[in-house]
Amino acid sequence: MPDAWLAAVPGAREHEPLGPHSWYGIGGRARYFLALDDDAGLAALIARLTREGAPYLVIGAATNTLFAAEELPGLTIKLGTARLAVDGSRVTASAGYLMPKLAADTAKKGRTGLEFGAGVPGMVGGSVVGNAGAFGREVKDGLVSTDVIDPQGQVHTLSAADCRLAYRDSILKSEKAGWVVLSATFETGEDDPSRIRDRIKEVQRHRRQTQPIEKRSLGSTFKNPPGDAAGRLIDACGLKGRRLGDAQISEKHANFIVNLGGATADDVLALMAEMRNRVFERFGIELEPEIRVIGRAPRGLVDGRRSTRFPSCPPSRSSARWIPSASSRCRFISTRTGAGWWAHRSRGWWARMPPANTCTFRRTRRNIRWCPPRTALASHPRCHRST
Repeated sequence: MPDAWLAAVPGAREHEPLGPHSWYGIGGRARYFLALDDDAGLAALIARLTREGAPYLVIGAATNTLFAAEELPGLTIKLGTARLAVDGSRVTASAGYLMPKLAADTAKKGRTGLEFGAGVPGMVGGSVVGNAGAFGREVKDGLVSTDVIDPQGQVHTLSAADCRLAYRDSILKSEKAGWVVLSATFETGEDDPSRIRDRIKEVQRHRRQTQPIEKRSLGSTFKNPPGDAAGRLIDACGLKGRRLGDAQISEKHANFIVNLGGATADDVLALMAEMRNRVFERFGIELEPEIRVIGRAPRGLVDGRRSTRFPSCPPSRSSARWIPSASSRCRFISTRTGAGWWAHRSRGWWARMPPANTCTFRRTRRNIRWCPPRTALASHPRCHRST
């Protein structure tokens, strides 16, 4: 096998369960798993993984990651580095430094500006990648630069501008998705440690009051749409407390899915699909996931490349996505005219519409769905009849 050499990497383990390494407690296995407290040899390892064509995934605390595959291929690297350096107003923390600990430790040194980290239950590396934030502040407000490793094993220093930080987004999630964060440097101010600690306590108090921190979750499930809040939209659809298996939409905050003890990735993905579908039905707003889904659950993904209801459906085009629901009607939404796959749940078949045909959106009582031209309506009236 091309990745058999990974078994000889010092410290690597085979078929490692990922549940214990996830904040959610959900996960399949990693084909090979390596926990690193020192990143000295990480660049060379990444370079070899790229040369050998072996897939790799670098994780931290996995506080916003759902492992949805039975087994992740290649090497999964858990980075637990914990370095902190203060040089005047500049604070540099390694990728494996927990954000709440960063807030507390910098407060002791009289450095202010990172108090919001007390409300971000993740590590510095993932927080930079996703521009994490809480209660009015986010990483981009203080980030100066970040050291990263590219897939060829070269170390680069990216400025905050280079990272193209946006709302829960950065270049490290798109164009440089295979790059690995080593550390981040922040600009801070000076203040009395006791006043900084008081602000941290206020962040923690507000988090306890508004979020279900007493239960396992991955934080906000969806990003807030412009000018609104995902939690408000989901709550308006009457979904608070909705439960599938041991996954439940929190009764305290509707944008959180909590694990009641035995939830599976399928349970979580099905709830995500229902939340997304119901909000789209009522408000016409398509929620974008904030959590990261790695791999795919046996029964499909909420925003993946294959139908969650029809295993025989071919991979979708980038212009379309599948929104599952309990209804037997079509749920495949095409975002451009004249293209897209369509399926019928009860019959289990799929078909390709010729590009020349014009497709339209039709609103039904249950959903917005993709409809083919009238020429197809006669042969498939139940699936495509508009109401």
